[in-house]
Amino acid sequence: MIRRRRYSRIGLVLGGGAARGWAHIGAIRALHDAGIKPDVVCGTSIGALVGAVYANGDIDWLEEWVSRLTWQTVVRLLDLRLSGGLLGGRKVIQLFADKFNGRSIAQLNMPFAAVATELDTGRESWLQDGSVVDAVRASIAIPGIFTPVWHNCVWLVDGGLSNPVPVSVARGMRADCVIAVDLNNDILNGRDFGGAVVDTPALDPTAPTPVSLRRNGKPWPRWLAPAEERVTDDVRVPPAPSARVPSPC
Repeated sequence: MIRRRRYSRIGLVLGGGAARGWAHIGAIRALHDAGIKPDVVCGTSIGALVGAVYANGDIDWLEEWVSRLTWQTVVRLLDLRLSGGLLGGRKVIQLFADKFNGRSIAQLNMPFAAVATELDTGRESWLQDGSVVDAVRASIAIPGIFTPVWHNCVWLVDGGLSNPVPVSVARGMRADCVIAVDLNNDILNGRDFGGAVVDTPALDPTAPTPVSLRRNGKPWPRWLAPAEERVTDDVRVPPAPSARVPSPC
């Protein structure tokens, strides 16, 4: 008799993906229909927004709000700026701030973390305490679109730049089973609809190197193609350390 392993702590990871992020609502619904209730949730960018709403117990409200979205509603939420980013993000965040009602991350119904990126260093930052609104605002700050967020003496931008699907964060929150939703896999690897696996014949060593293909069998677009491996005799010299002086808080 096979015994199914019981996981003590299930982590839900919601990746970034802009407007695709509303698909996270359907993924959460599917998990609940299957009797799976995550114990911790973390997210990047739009995944952080949906994850925070879910951790606050307002997924029904979010689904209803998204289903009523129109172009007119979206335009009314835009607050154009001339510096730091195209949009300030104030109107969008205020809509959700009213729902969070000043709660901190510690006051949510389950452990939650949002991922952002330090603008100066490119390092990822795990936001697990403090204001829910501030954490989400930092995680969705797409450079050039939304203005960066000043947090603990550093400027933070979209977490998708450093950790688009933060499985490592869920592991760090002691999840022994991680369920991750990646919204952008088909962009990088092409749409993979499965099918028979065909053995690749042995290649002629004298033949030219084959072109790198995506999993769907199509060539990579030029802007996404992997860099060619080049063997040179040049000595690689590491760049000089940064001389940037941290700004005083």
